[in-house]
Amino acid sequence: MADSVKNIYEYQLFGLPFMGCDLCGFNGDAVADLCARWHQVGTLFPFARNHNQNATTSQEPYVFNYTLNTNVSNNQDLTYTDVIATAIKNRYTLIRYFYSQFWAI
Repeated sequence: MADSVKNIYEYQLFGLPFMGCDLCGFNGDAVADLCARWHQVGTLFPFARNHNQNATTSQEPYVFNYTLNTNVSNNQDLTYTDVIATAIKNRYTLIRYFYSQFWAI
């Protein structure tokens, strides 16, 4: 995940602005915490999709619908699906900016 951030922005320096990566990874089975973090960092990528091999387990956001271990004091259970949904909503707030910048290039 750390290398993808650096590599995506390096490709933009080479004139390829619409770059991205497969959120949650492509090879192997994804774990809930890592997949939630991928979606959070993926909100800033110009191209982001949740995509994996056929031989691996599903990694759609609804699959990770179990509670996080947090210190939330208001007795509200927070799930990994909630974290991923918030990241996707944040991405959609930025989508107009991304596409206006693609048009400007």
